[in-house]
Amino acid sequence: MAFAKDSGSTDISRANYDFRFLREEEVNGHHCYVLELLPRRKARNLLRGNIWVDANTYLIHRVEGEPVKSSSWWLRDVRIVLLFGYVGEMWMQTSSESTANVRIVGPYKMISQDVSYKIDQPSLARSSAQATFFPGAGPETPIP
Repeated sequence: MAFAKDSGSTDISRANYDFRFLREEEVNGHHCYVLELLPRRKARNLLRGNIWVDANTYLIHRVEGEPVKSSSWWLRDVRIVLLFGYVGEMWMQTSSESTANVRIVGPYKMISQDVSYKIDQPSLARSSAQATFFPGAGPETPIP
């Protein structure tokens, strides 16, 4: 799979997109810039649409658009929405919604939401199942 070989191929970056400023909006109490995503190539894993970028932190709050290239003859009018937010101290995608018209079947909607996360504090205790690495230790070097 091409995506697995080059995960950077889907990044929202200058390597994959050109951006055009559209307007400013409030999103969940955050002042955001709304930018148009203009893909640099026709690929299934790139979207044509808009992103909402926090004006203070430059974190992406929302991505909305349609794939540049159809992934299947069966799907038409595909629309994807990705939402981002803090989970603990990490900023990450928290939900997605995809809609499409599936030939013969009709309209279809798939929603993915992260319900909860459990973030544990790092522990100093090591279990016997954990691997231990020592600098300079090769296969023939005994590990203490």
